[in-house]
Amino acid sequence: TSTDGARLTYSIVDMALDGGLGDVVSGQSRIRLDSPTLFTEKMTAVAGDSCDVWLMTMKFGAQEWMAFRITDAGFDTTPVVSPTNTSIATYRNGYIAFSPDRHKLANVVGASDFTGPFMGTLEISDFDPATGIVSNVIDLVPQAKKPSLIFSRGVAFSPDGTKVYVTSDSVYQWNLAAGTTADIIASRIGVMSGVPITSALKTGPDGKIYITHEALAYGFLHAIESPNLSGMACNPVKDAVALKANTLGRQGVPNTVAVAIPRPTEYVRHPDTTVCITTSGNLLE
Repeated sequence: TSTDGARLTYSIVDMALDGGLGDVVSGQSRIRLDSPTLFTEKMTAVAGDSCDVWLMTMKFGAQEWMAFRITDAGFDTTPVVSPTNTSIATYRNGYIAFSPDRHKLANVVGASDFTGPFMGTLEISDFDPATGIVSNVIDLVPQAKKPSLIFSRGVAFSPDGTKVYVTSDSVYQWNLAAGTTADIIASRIGVMSGVPITSALKTGPDGKIYITHEALAYGFLHAIESPNLSGMACNPVKDAVALKANTLGRQGVPNTVAVAIPRPTEYVRHPDTTVCITTSGNLLE
């Protein structure tokens, strides 16, 4: 790593090794990816449309999305590059998250830089899981109001994809189904105050959104109990989950492991039918 960015490496795992438990293939560990490039902390993965997975990250200092395709043939080291089209100069901090339908990408920008005032924002972009292309970015915090979001970091979508939540000086909610871009911007509401700005958000398998704490000795997770609902109806609850004894949750949470969507299998059986193609291209039975 460096002070301004990080390297990205990957390893090849063979699940047939170690008695079926899986292990890293000898000589295929910590392979440096795109070695001249430095990356920000933003990274997550999502299933593609062709039995593949996209690893999404951001190139440091260049305002470019980089989507690396992973298939059963291996890791494609040539990324699909998309511009961020942002007004924020530097992307050093903040999480990214894909919507449940895989067609939206949320990007939390922690600060414009480290020399001036902290000014965060939230960007929502379209994502094409077939091509890995990011497009049509929408900035949901107008420039004049960016200081009001201070230093933001965590982000999560509601299970139905209509709401997005961000941690800052509060946990904020936007209603992505509100209507126009102006309507979505105006829908922002703080639903839980007193949450550390570095807290992470994670949508659990039970449909609730869980929130970590910054303190070293904090044995609870906060929760948004009904994140599909608008405003305070989302039911934010502090200290909703007590962690196991001698277990602490602080700041970050693990990324979700993206699993490729299997290709559809079709069986066609016509034992008594003969199909002929004419010179004009028409089918005759």
